Amino acid sequence: NWVRDRLTWPEVELVRGQLAGRGKYDASAQAQTAAGWQVLQVNHISPGWANPNSKRFPPDLRDAYRFYRSMARRWRGAVMAFEPWNEADIPQFGGHTGAEIASFQKAAYLGLKAGNRQIIACQNVFAVAQPAILEDFHANGPWPYFDTFNLHHYAPVDQYGEIYGRFRAVSSGRPIWVTECNVPVRWSGSPKLQEPSAEDLRVQAERVAKVFAGSLHQGAAQVFYFLLPHYVEGQTQFGVLRRDLTPRPAFVALAAVGRLLADARPLGQLAGQAAEVRAFAFRSAPDGQPKTLLVAWSDGVPQRLPLPVAPLAVFDHLGRPMALAADAALEVKRAPVFVLLPVDAAGRLQLREPPCEAPLREGQPCPVVLQAVWPEKQVDLKNSAYKLVAGKAQAIPVCVYN
Repeated sequence: NWVRDRLTWPEVELVRGQLAGRGKYDASAQAQTAAGWQVLQVNHISPGWANPNSKRFPPDLRDAYRFYRSMARRWRGAVMAFEPWNEADIPQFGGHTGAEIASFQKAAYLGLKAGNRQIIACQNVFAVAQPAILEDFHANGPWPYFDTFNLHHYAPVDQYGEIYGRFRAVSSGRPIWVTECNVPVRWSGSPKLQEPSAEDLRVQAERVAKVFAGSLHQGAAQVFYFLLPHYVEGQTQFGVLRRDLTPRPAFVALAAVGRLLADARPLGQLAGQAAEVRAFAFRSAPDGQPKTLLVAWSDGVPQRLPLPVAPLAVFDHLGRPMALAADAALEVKRAPVFVLLPVDAAGRLQLREPPCEAPLREGQPCPVVLQAVWPEKQVDLKNSAYKLVAGKAQAIPVCVYN
């Protein structure tokens, strides 16, 4: 029952210290809250008065502190969590080093908590698991300044182990929130409709359960699918609704995930199977009833999947009931299936345990924030470092905020 929304800072704070009146973002937060959703808000883009290069953080962190303090106050009770900035680690959203991300995070966290002590102050979410940026971020002691560690991924499920491993190493034991995930398809045909082909619509729908199963298995506490409305970037179609708001098959697949993986907690991955088989086990509550649940599919040819007990029910990736086999076995294919087993069946499954959580790193936020201000042209983003000319002195301002 969470929804991630997105605002544009320049539309909310027209000039420094002057917030716009009630607008679409206020109406959106009110409508979503009234519908029973918990709202996670995210922003990016600096206002022109704060930074002419709108992709980058404002160079004066007091602007960030005041903005987040104002937003947390304004939407107390309507916005439950806030991601200060989106994907700051890639050029599309500024291309900031780990040190820059850490300084900004500290100012934003202090502002959010000054505005509303109860708000969930998320870490300003990472787009990719770049080791140099993550190590630089962690080296700057950011863990007292985020309640959740947030990340995005658009990779195949089999790459999740490496991706989550890198992020988990710098998460400091905070809950991991995946606030964008997908493996999108391309649209074809009419540029007006931007609709995927029938086969790609099928692929899009089949991937939904796989993405959620893989993410939950890795220990994600919250998973937000990107995204609900019709939305394209170039030739790529992300949305599960069409322009006219009618559902694509992936919308129905998303509903099946919400129903059948409700309250899911990972138990492990089924071991001893053919190399093509992917089967993840969860303690779940489909329709509010505790069950052991498997999400299973084959990445190759169809495979027979023996089970220790006969399933109580089997559903396809769209949530439709399937006929039960005469014995305790399934044939798994490319499209994932949801297999409901009795709660006590978990102990009879041969499972490889899910990854362990990172140990919790304690710490208290300090009101003093340090920030080194380097010219953007000297940033070496790949190495999360800065370029200097050998033998030439250069002064680098260091700002101290309290």
